[in-house]
Amino acid sequence: MASTYGQAAEAGTFVTRSVEEASHVLSEVYYDLRLEVKGADAHDFVTRITMADLGALTIGDVSFGTTIKTGYCEPGYYHVCVPLEGSFGVQEGPSSPVYTTPRTAVVYDPARDIRVHDWSPDCRVLAIKVDKLATHRQLETLLGKPLGQQPRFWQHVMDRIATALDMR
Repeated sequence: MASTYGQAAEAGTFVTRSVEEASHVLSEVYYDLRLEVKGADAHDFVTRITMADLGALTIGDVSFGTTIKTGYCEPGYYHVCVPLEGSFGVQEGPSSPVYTTPRTAVVYDPARDIRVHDWSPDCRVLAIKVDKLATHRQLETLLGKPLGQQPRFWQHVMDRIATALDMR
């Protein structure tokens, strides 16, 4: 499902009750991950993904219909998760877990392992994968100089995104 820069955007919708199929599609669209259905609500599992691959940017609306946990090693991309409904917990590397809600989004560090847990059955997220090198090139162009180190995105940026989404 990946597109090459300069080509037309690829978009689509995918729905399945198969954990294996969902893992495969999510690995193709986002990252090589492990997907595990948790709890007594496993029979409610249904993955829904509506996505658009725009080259340096992949945007998806993702839900699972039940409690899941997942994880992946150093994605190599910036990843923004904006819960539209529900919540989940996320842990980067050895850091303490944080919890997201429709008022608190998260940006994943491209160089840290990610673990997602406590994904609520009603959770639906806007999942945005951003090419790290394209981001760095744009920042260098804006700054007019090379980046000295990898940028860190702070919570106030996510608060602004959440506020903007509330203005719908």
